[in-house]
Amino acid sequence: MKGSKLVFLVLFLITGCTTSLESFPSKKEEKKETYTARQASEGLHSKYLETKKLFNEDKKSLACRGLLNILKQSELFHLRTFFEIKSLEFCTFKKGEITKKIEEIKSKTPPWLMEFFLKRSIPLFVEHHFNNEAVSSMREYTKYKYSKKNKIKLINKALKIIPGDKQTLSLLYKTSPSLSPQITTKNAYNIGRDFEKNRQFKKARTIYEKIIKAKNISFKTKIKALTRIKWSYKNQRNYVQYLKEIKKEGLYLKKNWNHTRYSKQIHKAWWKNEIGYARAIWTQHKREKAAKILFKLIKNKKIPNNSLAYSLFILASMEVEKKDYKEAIKYLKRAQSVKIKSPALNQKISWSIGWNLFLQEKFKESSSFFNKEKKKHKDYFFNLKLNFWESISLDKLGHKKMAEKLWDEMYKSNPFSYYGIISQLKLNKPFHPFIKGKNESNTLNTNQSKTLDFLVAIKELKLAKNFLNESSKEIKDIKELKSLVPFYNKLKWHRGLINKFYSIKANKRVPHTKYFFHHLFPMPFQSFVNKASKKFNIERELIYSITRQESAFDLFSRSYAEAYGPMQITPENASFLSKKFKINYKSPHDLFTPQVNFYLGSALLKGLQERFNHQFIFYVAAYNASYMSVKRWAKERYNGDPLQFIELIPYNETKNYVKLVLRNYINYKRLNSKKPFYFPKDIL
Repeated sequence: MKGSKLVFLVLFLITGCTTSLESFPSKKEEKKETYTARQASEGLHSKYLETKKLFNEDKKSLACRGLLNILKQSELFHLRTFFEIKSLEFCTFKKGEITKKIEEIKSKTPPWLMEFFLKRSIPLFVEHHFNNEAVSSMREYTKYKYSKKNKIKLINKALKIIPGDKQTLSLLYKTSPSLSPQITTKNAYNIGRDFEKNRQFKKARTIYEKIIKAKNISFKTKIKALTRIKWSYKNQRNYVQYLKEIKKEGLYLKKNWNHTRYSKQIHKAWWKNEIGYARAIWTQHKREKAAKILFKLIKNKKIPNNSLAYSLFILASMEVEKKDYKEAIKYLKRAQSVKIKSPALNQKISWSIGWNLFLQEKFKESSSFFNKEKKKHKDYFFNLKLNFWESISLDKLGHKKMAEKLWDEMYKSNPFSYYGIISQLKLNKPFHPFIKGKNESNTLNTNQSKTLDFLVAIKELKLAKNFLNESSKEIKDIKELKSLVPFYNKLKWHRGLINKFYSIKANKRVPHTKYFFHHLFPMPFQSFVNKASKKFNIERELIYSITRQESAFDLFSRSYAEAYGPMQITPENASFLSKKFKINYKSPHDLFTPQVNFYLGSALLKGLQERFNHQFIFYVAAYNASYMSVKRWAKERYNGDPLQFIELIPYNETKNYVKLVLRNYINYKRLNSKKPFYFPKDIL
């Protein structure tokens, strides 16, 4: 049957290799063409795939005719331009009409299709020696290349077509400044940053040092270079030198304190640097030395309000570490009296006052303070935190029913959040398995839906993602987001949906968490996660919980701290673990390979589990911070109450990380359990 159809195709469509979009077959020809008859009875994607198959079989004339017949359809929704772009690939045009045709198609190409358009127009320009057009399009195409390596490769191709082209060379040096043949006052800092990003730290620091010594470079750039030197050592995990560089920067800024033009900027940088120095020293277990620096700062009459309040807050935190809660409150109340513009710092100070009352076991005062503060702040999750610790204060006072009422309210309103989950633990009630309901509905505009369905069916997933991203740009309402859920799922674009959900205001999104539950806690990369789970004897739910928080399952995620892939592994850890466990790893790029990443991440997690005797809170905190930091915190701050210890973690990032991983873990347990279960005893 297939053979006979092919004969018809050859007989009726063999004519004409050179055509344009206007050269449609006549009505008489249409009736004779078996291919056209099949198009009428099949879905659009089937028609396109058959046409594409002909093209792949080098039957270009037949493929072009098939594509032109598709373009004759009146209803192509958002896809007409897609097929016109494909015509550039499938059809043959006369040389004189190529540039005109490409310009015509480009003028109506939407942003989501622009990369697709450029990829197909460039070969035509190159083939027919339209060098200027080819090079111009190549430069534009670099915007859509993911990696710097691929951008440079494309730019070098353009330079082979027009050697020495100024615009192309400028783009090359902008993309990778370290390739610049000369170091000038204008490009020196960018060259240093490029070396630093490529982890060539010594070369970067050499450039930065030259910037600092140069006479004809602005002071603003010199300050930036100073800052990058210290951060380069921190990114290299050389904390001893990092401390030295902070001190060095402080001395340099102080030396230039009276610089007439840049004094305001110098002063701001100096205060920030000195507070950073105190914090860094404290991190290195030198609390008394750090406190002395802060004492000196707060005595300075010229200290800005924000710097003063923050310094007092850090001093209070040091007192908490010493368990001198009364002294901590003194610093906090002084900080609270300072007028500052930062809502985040205000919240920290406010919370810490109530928390220190709690730590002094002044539960009546702490419950009253938390209750009053709830009325002052508008932050949804901050108030949830205040609410929870008010309930614990009440419980400590023996007001069990009042505490239980608050726990019940928190769980019912936030059953999937950290404080909601901990409330259920306090109530000693089981968690129920979460069974997916049939609540997905496609209410997206019909044409948008058809476009996405088509792109998924032909496996143009990148285009589909681009189209969905453009369609969802203006969405701020949960109902609108619900309509897009099926499409995010079709694309397996977990990070996109998660980010979109959390971009909606908390009070609007929280009541709808149940609807989005499966989409907020997906389980991709199952074969790799299962292998890693088995190899290192770690629960799948734990691997998913860590990965969900690290990258939201983005394979190509790369953090500011130079951590790569789904489980966010640093090259230093990867190098050590790969040798220990014989995992194939050669360069940071390998961390974008799922099996390598999940093996290394699970190996790191397993090691931390063993070092902390499988104490959940500690090894999860160490995955985010470090083994040594958590070991120190445990020694100085852990009193046997894990919930209190979480709140006592000095790094906000790590504190929130532990809470969210714990939340994720229980929620993944809900997904994988077949019957009700109680909060696992080995977690807390």
